[in-house]
Amino acid sequence: MTFPCEQSVNFPSRKGTLNYYDDPTHRDLPPDFNSLIKQIKAKNFAVEVAISSHKPFVFWVIGCLNEWRSKTNNHTDYSTWAFYGFESIIKARKLKAADTE
Repeated sequence: MTFPCEQSVNFPSRKGTLNYYDDPTHRDLPPDFNSLIKQIKAKNFAVEVAISSHKPFVFWVIGCLNEWRSKTNNHTDYSTWAFYGFESIIKARKLKAADTE
């Protein structure tokens, strides 16, 4: 699952959704990352990937180099998200009974 990180409530507002509240469907706070991890594990899932603020290096560098353009043009793309670490990622797998023994 992917979702906006908790820090995104403090990111600048830009077209293409950089601040959490730029998306009009977001009314409350973003999901609490650590709470979700606990809930997922409690439901018998193994968490394989857990990244609270995803900043893939190559796209982070591109976003860093293009931040002035993003800011000037009020435009957000994937590299802007990577620069700010907008996205939280959790990948989990349901455990079978044999996996828990």
